[in-house]
Amino acid sequence: MSVIKRLASYAGVDIFAALLGLITSPITTRLLSIEQYGAISYMAAVWLPFMVARYAGIDYSFVFFKARKGVDQNALLVACTKVIGVSTVCVALFFLGFVFATDVFSDLTVIGDYEILLFVLGLLPIALVDWLLLMLRFAHKATEYAKISIVQKISVIIIALPAMYFFEQTERLLVYYFVASVFPLISFVYAVSLMKKAGLQPFNWSLNRPGMLKELLSYGVFLVPGGILYSLIAVTDKLLVGALVGVQGVALLALAIALSAPITMLKKWVSLVLNPLITDWIRELSAAEYSQNLNAVLYCLSVVFFPTVLLMTIWSQPVVHLLYTESYYESATMIPFLAFSGVLAVLTLVAISTVLITQKKSTTLKVNLFALCANVGFSVYFIPLYGAIAAVWGTVLAEFLILILWGYLGAVHYKILLLQWRPVLMVTVGVFVCVFYGTFYFYSDVGVLERVGASLVCLFLSALYGWSNIEHFREFRKLL
Repeated sequence: MSVIKRLASYAGVDIFAALLGLITSPITTRLLSIEQYGAISYMAAVWLPFMVARYAGIDYSFVFFKARKGVDQNALLVACTKVIGVSTVCVALFFLGFVFATDVFSDLTVIGDYEILLFVLGLLPIALVDWLLLMLRFAHKATEYAKISIVQKISVIIIALPAMYFFEQTERLLVYYFVASVFPLISFVYAVSLMKKAGLQPFNWSLNRPGMLKELLSYGVFLVPGGILYSLIAVTDKLLVGALVGVQGVALLALAIALSAPITMLKKWVSLVLNPLITDWIRELSAAEYSQNLNAVLYCLSVVFFPTVLLMTIWSQPVVHLLYTESYYESATMIPFLAFSGVLAVLTLVAISTVLITQKKSTTLKVNLFALCANVGFSVYFIPLYGAIAAVWGTVLAEFLILILWGYLGAVHYKILLLQWRPVLMVTVGVFVCVFYGTFYFYSDVGVLERVGASLVCLFLSALYGWSNIEHFREFRKLL
C-alpha cells in the first residue's frame, strides 16, 4: 500500500472519530457535571507518567531496533510482546497502590474507589491493543490498523453516552468508566484475529530469542525515564492547574485540548506514516540521502501546519460560544496556543531523528529533563497570576526548547543531520506573534466578515509560502 493510501486509512478513522467526538462533546458536557468532566481528564493526567512506563520502554527500544540492519523482525515482535504483557500488569498494580497510598483524588468527591478500580481494570486490554496497533503501523498494514481503531475508538463513545443518560447524575462517571473498561476487551479479541490474517505472529513464543530480549530491556529501561519526562510535559499543565486553580480549570483545559483536534490529528497521521519511513531511511540510505529526505519533510510540514494554527486562532472563539455553555468560554483563548505547541511537536518529529542515528540513549533524558524543568518553573510562577492559560504557555515553552535542542544537536553538536533550519524558524516566530496577538484580538466581539477577511489573508500568505517551497514538495512527492 502506498504512503498516500496509508495516510488516508489512518486519517479516515481519526476524522470519523473526531467528528463523532465533536458532535457528542456538547452532549457529554451536559450529561456530566463540570467536575465530572474535569475528573476524567485529571485521572488520565495522573496515569500518563505510569502509562509511559507500562511497556518497560519496549515501545522506545522497538523503534531503535527497527532502524538497525540485520534484525530478525519476527523474533523482535515476540520478544517485545512478552515483556509488554507482564510489565503492563505490574505498572497497573503499582498505579493502583500509588493512588490509594497517596489518596491523590481525595479532593475530588466525584471519583470514588469503584471508578478507580474500573479505570485500572481496562488498562491491560488497552495496552495490548495499542501495542498491536503499533506493530501494524510499522508493518505498513494500514487497513488492519484502521479496522481495529474503529472498534477501539468508536464503540466507547457510542455506548457510553446513551448508557449515562439512563442513570442519575451522580452515577454517570461510574457508568462511563464501566463502558471504558469493558469494551477494550472486545477490541483486543478482534485485534488478535486480524493480526493472524496480516501474517504477524506476536504470540508465537517459538520465535523468541533470549539474547534479544535482554538487549531490548536494557535499552527500554534506560529510555523510560526520558519518556516519562516528556509525558510529564504533556500533563504538567493539568496537574498544576488542578493543584493551583481547581478541577474547573482542568475541565477548561481539557476542552481546549479536545478542540485542538485538527492539529492533534494531523500530527498523529504524520507520525503514523513518517516514523516507520524514517527508520527505513536511516537503516537503508546514506547520511546525505536521508538528510535530504528529512529536509523536504520539514518544509512540507511547516507549509501544511502553520495555516491550520492561524485559522484556529481566528475561529476558536465563535466555535466555543456556539457549541458550549458559558462555563467553558475561557477555553477559546487556550486553543490557538495548544495548536501552536502541537506544530512545534510535529517539527520535532524530524529533528528527533538525531537520536535514532546516533543511538545515544541518554540524550533524550537530558533534553526532556531540561524542557520539563522550564515548563514547571514557568507554570508554577504564572498560573497563580493568569490562571489555566499560563499552563498552556508553559507547554509552548517546553515544546519550543525541545525543538531547538534537537535541531542544535543534529546540526551543530553531532553534525549528522544537517537541515536548513533558519527559514523554518523565522516563519515559526512570525506565526507565534500572530497567534499571541490574534488570540486576544479575536477573542473579543469581532464580526464574521472581519474573521473571513483575516482567513483569506492567512490563506493567501500561506499559498505564497507554499509556492516558495514547491521544490521541497516535488522532492517529497518522489518519496511517496
